[in-house]
Amino acid sequence: MPSGNFPAISAIGSYAKGLIGLGVQNMSISCAGMTKSNAIGVKFVYVNRGNLKDLYFNGCHHALGLYDQWQTRVDNITADGLGAQQNEVGVYMGAPTDPANKTPNNAVILSNSTMQNVARYGYQLVFFAGSKFLNDEAMNGEAGWKLCGEPYIIAGQACQFGHFFNIIADTTAGAGIVVDQGENANPVNNVMLDHVWIGSSTVHGLYLAGVTYSQFDNIHVTRADNGVYLHNSNNVKISANVAQYNRNNNGSRAAIISGGSNNTLWATNNQSDHPTGYNGITEINQTHSNSIWGGLAFCTPGLVFGNGGAKGLAYSARSCSYEVQGRQVRMTFSVGLSALGLSTGTAILEGLPFPVDAGQPEEGAVGGILANGMVGLSGPVVAQVIPNSSAARLYSQSGNRSVALTRGNFTASSTLSGTMEYTKK
Repeated sequence: MPSGNFPAISAIGSYAKGLIGLGVQNMSISCAGMTKSNAIGVKFVYVNRGNLKDLYFNGCHHALGLYDQWQTRVDNITADGLGAQQNEVGVYMGAPTDPANKTPNNAVILSNSTMQNVARYGYQLVFFAGSKFLNDEAMNGEAGWKLCGEPYIIAGQACQFGHFFNIIADTTAGAGIVVDQGENANPVNNVMLDHVWIGSSTVHGLYLAGVTYSQFDNIHVTRADNGVYLHNSNNVKISANVAQYNRNNNGSRAAIISGGSNNTLWATNNQSDHPTGYNGITEINQTHSNSIWGGLAFCTPGLVFGNGGAKGLAYSARSCSYEVQGRQVRMTFSVGLSALGLSTGTAILEGLPFPVDAGQPEEGAVGGILANGMVGLSGPVVAQVIPNSSAARLYSQSGNRSVALTRGNFTASSTLSGTMEYTKK
Protein backbone atom coordinates (compact mmCIF):
# COMPACT_ATOMS: atom_id res chain seq x y z
CA MET A 1 0.00 0.00 0.00
CA PRO A 2 1.21 3.56 -0.68
CA SER A 3 1.71 6.05 2.15
CA GLY A 4 0.46 9.61 2.60
CA ASN A 5 -2.84 11.28 3.43
CA PHE A 6 -3.80 13.08 0.23
CA PRO A 7 -5.75 12.44 -2.99
CA ALA A 8 -4.02 10.31 -5.60
CA ILE A 9 -5.41 12.60 -8.31
CA SER A 10 -7.09 15.95 -7.72
CA ALA A 11 -8.45 18.80 -9.82
CA ILE A 12 -9.59 21.71 -7.65
CA GLY A 13 -11.41 24.60 -9.27
CA SER A 14 -13.43 27.33 -7.58
CA TYR A 15 -16.80 29.05 -7.87
CA ALA A 16 -15.02 32.02 -9.45
CA LYS A 17 -12.95 29.89 -11.82
CA GLY A 18 -14.09 26.40 -12.65
CA LEU A 19 -12.08 23.81 -14.53
CA ILE A 20 -13.33 22.47 -17.85
CA GLY A 21 -13.02 19.13 -19.62
CA LEU A 22 -10.61 17.29 -17.34
CA GLY A 23 -10.55 13.49 -17.42
CA VAL A 24 -9.04 10.36 -15.92
CA GLN A 25 -9.30 7.05 -17.76
CA ASN A 26 -8.05 3.44 -17.74
CA MET A 27 -6.32 3.40 -14.36
CA SER A 28 -6.08 1.28 -11.22
CA ILE A 29 -5.64 3.52 -8.18
CA SER A 30 -4.53 2.41 -4.71
CA CYS A 31 -4.87 4.80 -1.77
CA ALA A 32 -3.02 4.80 1.56
CA GLY A 33 -5.89 3.27 3.55
CA MET A 34 -9.54 3.99 4.19
CA THR A 35 -8.96 5.41 7.70
CA LYS A 36 -6.98 8.37 6.30
CA SER A 37 -9.51 11.13 5.73
CA ASN A 38 -7.81 12.62 2.66
CA ALA A 39 -6.88 9.33 1.02
CA ILE A 40 -9.16 9.92 -1.96
CA GLY A 41 -8.66 8.18 -5.28
CA VAL A 42 -9.84 11.03 -7.53
CA LYS A 43 -11.09 14.35 -6.16
CA PHE A 44 -12.83 16.83 -8.48
CA VAL A 45 -14.03 20.25 -7.25
CA TYR A 46 -15.76 22.71 -9.60
CA VAL A 47 -15.05 20.73 -12.75
CA ASN A 48 -17.35 21.29 -15.72
CA ARG A 49 -17.85 18.45 -18.20
CA GLY A 50 -15.23 16.20 -16.70
CA ASN A 51 -14.79 12.58 -17.76
CA LEU A 52 -13.95 9.65 -15.47
CA LYS A 53 -13.97 6.24 -17.12
CA ASP A 54 -12.71 2.68 -16.61
CA LEU A 55 -11.23 3.20 -13.14
CA TYR A 56 -10.54 0.71 -10.33
CA PHE A 57 -9.97 1.75 -6.70
CA ASN A 58 -8.86 0.10 -3.47
CA GLY A 59 -7.69 1.24 -0.04
CA CYS A 60 -9.41 4.65 -0.29
CA HIS A 61 -11.33 6.72 2.22
CA HIS A 62 -13.42 7.79 -0.78
CA ALA A 63 -12.74 6.20 -4.15
CA LEU A 64 -14.27 9.23 -5.89
CA GLY A 65 -14.83 12.61 -4.24
CA LEU A 66 -17.03 14.87 -6.38
CA TYR A 67 -18.01 18.44 -5.43
CA ASP A 68 -19.75 21.22 -7.35
CA GLN A 69 -19.71 19.36 -10.67
CA TRP A 70 -21.51 20.24 -13.84
CA GLN A 71 -22.23 17.49 -16.40
CA THR A 72 -19.24 15.37 -15.41
CA ARG A 73 -19.51 11.88 -16.90
CA VAL A 74 -18.54 8.88 -14.78
CA ASP A 75 -18.64 5.44 -16.41
CA ASN A 76 -17.50 1.92 -15.52
CA ILE A 77 -16.03 2.66 -12.09
CA THR A 78 -15.26 -0.16 -9.63
CA ALA A 79 -14.32 0.11 -5.96
CA ASP A 80 -13.40 -3.21 -4.34
CA GLY A 81 -11.00 -4.72 -1.85
CA LEU A 82 -10.78 -6.37 1.56
CA GLY A 83 -8.49 -5.88 4.53
CA ALA A 84 -5.97 -3.10 3.91
CA GLN A 85 -7.41 -2.65 0.41
CA GLN A 86 -10.97 -2.03 1.56
CA ASN A 87 -12.61 1.28 0.65
CA GLU A 88 -14.73 3.11 3.21
CA VAL A 89 -16.97 4.80 0.61
CA GLY A 90 -17.11 4.18 -3.12
CA VAL A 91 -18.57 7.35 -4.63
CA TYR A 92 -18.82 10.41 -2.36
CA MET A 93 -20.64 13.47 -3.65
CA GLY A 94 -20.15 16.27 -1.17
CA ALA A 95 -22.10 19.32 -0.07
CA PRO A 96 -21.57 22.70 -1.78
CA THR A 97 -18.18 24.15 -0.86
CA ASP A 98 -18.66 27.91 -1.36
CA PRO A 99 -21.39 29.92 0.42
CA ALA A 100 -21.18 32.53 -2.34
CA ASN A 101 -22.82 30.03 -4.69
CA LYS A 102 -26.50 30.47 -3.84
CA THR A 103 -27.79 28.03 -6.48
CA PRO A 104 -25.28 25.18 -6.38
CA ASN A 105 -25.23 22.05 -8.50
CA ASN A 106 -23.34 18.80 -8.26
CA ALA A 107 -24.42 17.31 -11.55
CA VAL A 108 -22.88 14.08 -12.77
CA ILE A 109 -23.98 11.38 -15.19
CA LEU A 110 -22.85 8.18 -13.47
CA SER A 111 -23.38 4.82 -15.15
CA ASN A 112 -22.38 1.15 -15.25
CA SER A 113 -20.45 1.24 -11.97
CA THR A 114 -20.05 -1.21 -9.07
CA MET A 115 -19.09 -0.49 -5.46
CA GLN A 116 -18.60 -3.64 -3.38
CA ASN A 117 -17.01 -4.78 -0.12
CA VAL A 118 -17.05 -1.18 1.13
CA ALA A 119 -16.90 -0.53 4.87
CA ARG A 120 -19.71 2.05 4.97
CA TYR A 121 -21.49 3.16 1.79
CA GLY A 122 -21.29 2.23 -1.85
CA TYR A 123 -22.63 5.65 -2.80
CA GLN A 124 -22.75 8.49 -0.25
CA LEU A 125 -24.48 11.31 -2.08
CA VAL A 126 -24.77 14.31 0.22
CA PHE A 127 -25.63 16.71 -2.61
CA PHE A 128 -26.37 15.70 -6.19
CA ALA A 129 -28.50 18.43 -7.75
CA GLY A 130 -28.87 17.79 -11.47
CA SER A 131 -27.42 14.26 -11.43
CA LYS A 132 -28.46 11.09 -13.25
CA PHE A 133 -27.53 7.53 -12.23
CA LEU A 134 -27.99 4.54 -14.55
CA ASN A 135 -27.14 0.84 -14.17
CA ASP A 136 -25.20 1.20 -10.91
CA GLU A 137 -24.71 -1.39 -8.16
CA ALA A 138 -23.76 -1.24 -4.48
CA MET A 139 -22.88 -4.31 -2.42
CA ASN A 140 -22.08 -4.70 1.28
CA GLY A 141 -21.31 -1.99 3.84
CA GLU A 142 -23.73 -0.25 6.20
CA ALA A 143 -25.96 0.87 3.32
CA GLY A 144 -25.73 0.56 -0.42
CA TRP A 145 -26.92 4.09 -1.16
CA LYS A 146 -26.90 6.91 1.43
CA LEU A 147 -28.55 10.03 0.03
CA CYS A 148 -28.62 13.48 1.67
CA GLY A 149 -28.67 13.46 5.48
CA GLU A 150 -25.91 15.97 6.30
CA PRO A 151 -25.98 19.73 7.09
CA TYR A 152 -25.07 22.23 4.38
CA ILE A 153 -22.85 25.30 4.43
CA ILE A 154 -25.95 27.42 3.79
CA ALA A 155 -28.84 26.52 6.09
CA GLY A 156 -32.11 25.86 4.31
CA GLN A 157 -30.68 24.42 1.13
CA ALA A 158 -32.30 21.19 0.01
CA CYS A 159 -31.06 17.87 -1.24
CA GLN A 160 -32.90 17.66 -4.55
CA PHE A 161 -33.04 16.97 -8.28
CA GLY A 162 -31.62 13.45 -8.54
CA HIS A 163 -32.69 10.78 -11.04
CA PHE A 164 -31.86 7.09 -10.53
CA PHE A 165 -32.71 4.25 -12.93
CA ASN A 166 -31.93 0.53 -12.72
CA ILE A 167 -29.85 0.62 -9.54
CA ILE A 168 -29.07 -2.18 -7.06
CA ALA A 169 -28.37 -2.38 -3.33
CA ASP A 170 -27.36 -5.85 -2.17
CA THR A 171 -26.41 -7.48 1.15
CA THR A 172 -26.04 -4.56 3.55
CA ALA A 173 -25.67 -4.43 7.34
CA GLY A 174 -28.32 -1.69 7.48
CA ALA A 175 -30.90 -0.34 5.07
CA GLY A 176 -30.31 -0.98 1.38
CA ILE A 177 -31.14 2.61 0.36
CA VAL A 178 -31.46 5.58 2.75
CA VAL A 179 -32.81 9.02 1.81
CA ASP A 180 -33.07 11.44 4.73
CA GLN A 181 -33.25 15.14 5.43
CA GLY A 182 -30.10 16.88 6.70
CA GLU A 183 -30.08 18.62 10.07
CA ASN A 184 -30.24 22.21 8.73
CA ALA A 185 -31.64 21.41 5.29
CA ASN A 186 -35.07 21.82 3.80
CA PRO A 187 -36.96 18.58 3.07
CA VAL A 188 -35.54 16.36 0.36
CA ASN A 189 -37.49 16.96 -2.84
CA ASN A 190 -37.67 16.01 -6.51
CA VAL A 191 -35.82 12.73 -6.15
CA MET A 192 -36.89 10.06 -8.63
CA LEU A 193 -35.99 6.34 -8.47
CA ASP A 194 -37.23 3.76 -10.97
CA HIS A 195 -36.44 0.06 -11.48
CA VAL A 196 -34.65 -0.56 -8.19
CA TRP A 197 -33.63 -3.93 -6.69
CA ILE A 198 -32.84 -4.16 -2.96
CA GLY A 199 -31.81 -7.51 -1.51
CA SER A 200 -30.75 -8.89 1.88
CA SER A 201 -30.85 -5.67 3.88
CA THR A 202 -31.25 -5.30 7.64
CA VAL A 203 -34.15 -3.44 9.31
CA HIS A 204 -35.31 -1.57 6.16
CA GLY A 205 -34.99 -2.14 2.44
CA LEU A 206 -35.85 1.45 1.46
CA TYR A 207 -35.81 4.10 4.22
CA LEU A 208 -37.16 7.59 3.48
CA ALA A 209 -37.32 10.42 6.04
CA GLY A 210 -38.13 14.08 5.54
CA VAL A 211 -38.88 13.61 1.85
CA THR A 212 -41.45 15.52 -0.18
CA TYR A 213 -42.62 15.72 -3.81
CA SER A 214 -40.59 12.68 -4.87
CA GLN A 215 -41.38 9.42 -6.64
CA PHE A 216 -40.10 5.85 -6.20
CA ASP A 217 -41.40 3.43 -8.83
CA ASN A 218 -40.89 -0.28 -9.53
CA ILE A 219 -39.05 -0.90 -6.27
CA HIS A 220 -38.40 -4.60 -5.59
CA VAL A 221 -37.32 -5.53 -2.08
CA THR A 222 -36.47 -9.09 -1.08
CA ARG A 223 -35.22 -10.46 2.23
CA ALA A 224 -35.65 -7.45 4.52
CA ASP A 225 -37.36 -6.85 7.85
CA ASN A 226 -39.40 -3.80 6.80
CA GLY A 227 -39.54 -3.47 3.04
CA VAL A 228 -40.31 0.27 2.80
CA TYR A 229 -40.28 2.77 5.68
CA LEU A 230 -41.64 6.27 4.95
CA HIS A 231 -41.12 8.64 7.90
CA ASN A 232 -42.40 12.21 8.34
CA SER A 233 -42.72 12.68 4.60
CA ASN A 234 -45.39 14.31 2.45
CA ASN A 235 -46.54 14.05 -1.16
CA VAL A 236 -44.35 11.04 -1.92
CA LYS A 237 -45.42 8.34 -4.39
CA ILE A 238 -44.14 4.76 -4.02
CA SER A 239 -44.86 1.57 -5.94
CA ALA A 240 -43.14 -1.49 -4.51
CA ASN A 241 -43.12 -5.26 -4.53
CA VAL A 242 -41.84 -6.71 -1.26
CA ALA A 243 -40.92 -10.36 -0.87
CA GLN A 244 -39.82 -12.21 2.27
CA TYR A 245 -40.33 -9.41 4.77
CA ASN A 246 -40.62 -9.83 8.57
CA ARG A 247 -38.20 -12.75 8.43
CA ASN A 248 -37.57 -12.68 12.18
CA ASN A 249 -41.26 -12.46 13.17
CA ASN A 250 -40.67 -9.18 15.00
CA GLY A 251 -43.72 -7.31 13.72
CA SER A 252 -41.99 -5.84 10.66
CA ARG A 253 -44.07 -4.73 7.69
CA ALA A 254 -43.85 -4.77 3.94
CA ALA A 255 -44.45 -1.00 4.04
CA ILE A 256 -44.82 1.49 6.90
CA ILE A 257 -46.01 5.10 6.73
CA SER A 258 -44.90 6.78 9.97
CA GLY A 259 -46.17 10.34 10.20
CA GLY A 260 -46.77 12.54 7.18
CA SER A 261 -49.68 13.08 4.82
CA ASN A 262 -50.82 13.02 1.21
CA ASN A 263 -48.52 10.16 0.29
CA THR A 264 -49.47 7.49 -2.25
CA LEU A 265 -48.37 3.89 -1.75
CA TRP A 266 -48.95 0.86 -3.98
CA ALA A 267 -47.49 -2.24 -2.34
CA THR A 268 -47.79 -5.90 -3.23
CA ASN A 269 -46.04 -8.48 -1.12
CA ASN A 270 -45.53 -12.21 -0.91
CA GLN A 271 -43.50 -14.96 0.69
CA SER A 272 -43.72 -13.67 4.26
CA ASP A 273 -43.77 -16.42 6.85
CA HIS A 274 -45.36 -13.96 9.28
CA PRO A 275 -47.70 -11.57 7.41
CA THR A 276 -48.61 -8.38 9.26
CA GLY A 277 -50.79 -5.28 8.82
CA TYR A 278 -53.02 -4.70 5.81
CA ASN A 279 -51.30 -7.22 3.55
CA GLY A 280 -48.08 -5.92 5.07
CA ILE A 281 -49.00 -2.20 5.06
CA THR A 282 -49.47 -0.12 8.20
CA GLU A 283 -49.78 3.56 9.18
CA ILE A 284 -48.50 4.87 12.53
CA ASN A 285 -47.74 8.16 14.32
CA GLN A 286 -50.23 10.80 13.20
CA THR A 287 -50.61 10.02 9.53
CA HIS A 288 -53.39 11.61 7.50
CA SER A 289 -54.73 11.57 3.94
CA ASN A 290 -52.34 8.90 2.67
CA SER A 291 -53.60 6.89 -0.29
CA ILE A 292 -52.73 3.19 -0.35
CA TRP A 293 -53.41 0.18 -2.56
CA GLY A 294 -52.78 -3.26 -1.11
CA GLY A 295 -55.31 -5.74 -2.49
CA LEU A 296 -57.94 -7.84 -0.74
CA ALA A 297 -57.47 -8.60 2.97
CA PHE A 298 -59.46 -9.97 5.89
CA CYS A 299 -60.83 -8.38 9.06
CA THR A 300 -62.66 -9.36 12.25
CA PRO A 301 -65.57 -7.08 13.17
CA GLY A 302 -67.38 -7.39 16.46
CA LEU A 303 -70.52 -6.14 18.19
CA VAL A 304 -70.58 -4.28 21.51
CA PHE A 305 -73.33 -2.67 23.57
CA GLY A 306 -73.02 0.58 25.49
CA ASN A 307 -69.53 1.87 26.27
CA GLY A 308 -67.63 -0.90 24.55
CA GLY A 309 -69.18 -3.66 26.62
CA ALA A 310 -68.98 -7.20 25.24
CA LYS A 311 -68.97 -9.22 28.47
CA GLY A 312 -70.39 -12.67 27.79
CA LEU A 313 -71.21 -11.90 24.15
CA ALA A 314 -70.39 -14.81 21.83
CA TYR A 315 -70.47 -15.45 18.08
CA SER A 316 -71.74 -18.33 16.01
CA ALA A 317 -69.80 -17.03 12.98
CA ARG A 318 -67.84 -13.99 11.80
CA SER A 319 -66.37 -13.19 8.41
CA CYS A 320 -65.06 -10.02 6.83
CA SER A 321 -63.00 -8.90 3.83
CA TYR A 322 -61.96 -5.45 2.69
CA GLU A 323 -59.90 -3.57 0.16
CA VAL A 324 -58.46 -0.06 0.20
CA GLN A 325 -58.43 1.94 -3.03
CA GLY A 326 -56.61 5.16 -2.24
CA ARG A 327 -58.47 6.39 0.83
CA GLN A 328 -61.72 4.54 0.19
CA VAL A 329 -62.28 1.41 2.28
CA ARG A 330 -64.84 -1.12 1.06
CA MET A 331 -65.71 -3.74 3.66
CA THR A 332 -68.05 -6.75 3.33
CA PHE A 333 -68.90 -8.53 6.57
CA SER A 334 -71.16 -11.00 8.36
CA VAL A 335 -71.63 -11.33 12.12
CA GLY A 336 -73.74 -14.04 13.79
CA LEU A 337 -74.44 -14.15 17.54
CA SER A 338 -74.79 -17.17 19.80
CA ALA A 339 -75.07 -15.28 23.13
CA LEU A 340 -75.91 -11.66 23.96
CA GLY A 341 -73.87 -11.33 27.14
CA LEU A 342 -74.63 -8.98 30.01
CA SER A 343 -73.89 -5.51 28.63
CA THR A 344 -76.66 -3.09 27.73
CA GLY A 345 -76.91 0.09 25.69
CA THR A 346 -76.65 1.15 22.07
CA ALA A 347 -75.24 -1.26 19.50
CA ILE A 348 -71.87 -0.50 17.90
CA LEU A 349 -70.06 -2.44 15.18
CA GLU A 350 -66.34 -2.43 16.03
CA GLY A 351 -63.23 -3.60 14.20
CA LEU A 352 -63.34 -1.50 11.04
CA PRO A 353 -59.99 -2.12 9.32
CA PHE A 354 -58.90 1.55 9.26
CA PRO A 355 -59.83 4.58 11.39
CA VAL A 356 -62.49 6.81 9.86
CA ASP A 357 -61.51 10.26 8.61
CA ALA A 358 -62.30 13.10 11.00
CA GLY A 359 -64.07 14.93 8.20
CA GLN A 360 -66.35 12.04 7.27
CA PRO A 361 -69.94 13.41 7.06
CA GLU A 362 -72.41 12.20 9.67
CA GLU A 363 -74.30 10.15 7.13
CA GLY A 364 -71.06 8.66 5.76
CA ALA A 365 -70.61 4.95 5.15
CA VAL A 366 -74.31 4.25 5.22
CA GLY A 367 -74.99 0.87 3.68
CA GLY A 368 -78.01 -1.37 3.80
CA ILE A 369 -77.52 -4.28 6.20
CA LEU A 370 -79.37 -7.58 6.00
CA ALA A 371 -80.58 -8.36 9.54
CA ASN A 372 -82.12 -11.63 10.75
CA GLY A 373 -83.24 -12.82 14.16
CA MET A 374 -83.91 -9.26 15.36
CA VAL A 375 -86.84 -7.86 17.36
CA GLY A 376 -88.60 -4.51 17.54
CA LEU A 377 -87.22 -3.06 14.31
CA SER A 378 -89.05 -0.10 12.81
CA GLY A 379 -87.35 -0.30 9.41
CA PRO A 380 -84.17 -1.32 7.57
CA VAL A 381 -80.89 -1.51 9.51
CA VAL A 382 -78.11 0.88 8.49
CA ALA A 383 -74.61 1.63 9.79
CA GLN A 384 -73.08 5.09 10.32
CA VAL A 385 -69.33 5.40 10.85
CA ILE A 386 -67.95 7.33 13.82
CA PRO A 387 -65.26 9.89 12.85
CA ASN A 388 -61.79 9.32 14.34
CA SER A 389 -62.68 5.78 15.33
CA SER A 390 -62.75 2.26 13.91
CA ALA A 391 -66.44 1.74 14.62
CA ALA A 392 -69.95 2.41 13.32
CA ARG A 393 -73.27 2.95 15.08
CA LEU A 394 -76.24 0.79 14.07
CA TYR A 395 -79.65 2.29 13.41
CA SER A 396 -83.10 1.30 12.26
CA GLN A 397 -84.49 3.66 9.67
CA SER A 398 -88.04 4.61 10.62
CA GLY A 399 -89.92 6.96 8.34
CA ASN A 400 -88.11 10.29 8.43
CA ARG A 401 -85.80 9.48 11.36
CA SER A 402 -83.21 6.97 12.51
CA VAL A 403 -83.51 5.05 15.78
CA ALA A 404 -80.36 3.70 17.43
CA LEU A 405 -80.36 -0.06 17.93
CA THR A 406 -79.82 -1.39 21.45
CA ARG A 407 -79.30 -4.76 23.07
CA GLY A 408 -83.08 -5.08 23.20
CA ASN A 409 -83.23 -5.38 19.41
CA PHE A 410 -80.94 -8.44 19.35
CA THR A 411 -81.38 -12.10 20.21
CA ALA A 412 -78.93 -14.95 20.68
CA SER A 413 -79.51 -15.90 17.04
CA SER A 414 -79.23 -12.45 15.41
CA THR A 415 -77.13 -12.06 12.25
CA LEU A 416 -75.96 -8.93 10.43
CA SER A 417 -74.38 -8.89 6.99
CA GLY A 418 -73.68 -6.17 4.47
CA THR A 419 -71.20 -3.88 2.76
CA MET A 420 -69.84 -0.56 4.01
CA GLU A 421 -67.73 2.08 2.32
CA TYR A 422 -66.00 4.97 4.06
CA THR A 423 -63.03 7.32 3.80
CA LYS A 424 -60.08 6.35 5.97
CA LYS A 425 -58.17 8.83 8.06
